[in-house]
Amino acid sequence: REVPKYGPDLMTYVWGGITVGSLVATGSVGFMIEHFGPRPVYAMLAMPAALVLVPTCLNWLEEKRVAPGDAAQRRSHFLAEQPELLVLVLVVGCSSLMLVAFGLLQESIWVNLTVALTA
Repeated sequence: REVPKYGPDLMTYVWGGITVGSLVATGSVGFMIEHFGPRPVYAMLAMPAALVLVPTCLNWLEEKRVAPGDAAQRRSHFLAEQPELLVLVLVVGCSSLMLVAFGLLQESIWVNLTVALTA
């Protein structure tokens, strides 16, 4: 925001990284699943995915603290103005947790298919 002339370059850099990461993931996931199985792939990728917690917890994103009263007022505003947002968040969150749980704990392909199609 301070130097807007670099905005397009930054967007190109970010989307280029996303595209390269997607290509690497698509090219390597078959090998990993074939040689290690599907469950160890999740275990291997949990650590890099958890790395996002470091800058978040250390506030490297430089977000400002909000007083508890202000936070409560904003939450009540969202709930009063957009109750469908809460329902949507709960449905997506529960569906995601259900897909993860069944995918990791269930051996039957048919049960996983059924859960994936109904979630």
